[in-house]
Amino acid sequence: DTLYEVKAGDREFRGDDVKQLLIYCSLANLQKLFNIVKVGLINPRNGNYSIISVSDAVEISTGNSVQDAFTEITNYLDSPDDFR
Repeated sequence: DTLYEVKAGDREFRGDDVKQLLIYCSLANLQKLFNIVKVGLINPRNGNYSIISVSDAVEISTGNSVQDAFTEITNYLDSPDDFR
């Protein structure tokens, strides 16, 4: 129930890393593939890791409910004009 992203660079975790995880969660939710409850970032190079619930990550980063945030993300990704 946890989706991990491995970052092996020589840097700290960034907000973009959390955004990437939330996009993966949104797509998994859309396809009903997995029930992802938590997300984690791991950096084996420097020994850092962080795990947070999806609901807390969404609330901190968007202020929306999980379902509203996932809908907004998937709608954005489904709009090719937004990528120009």
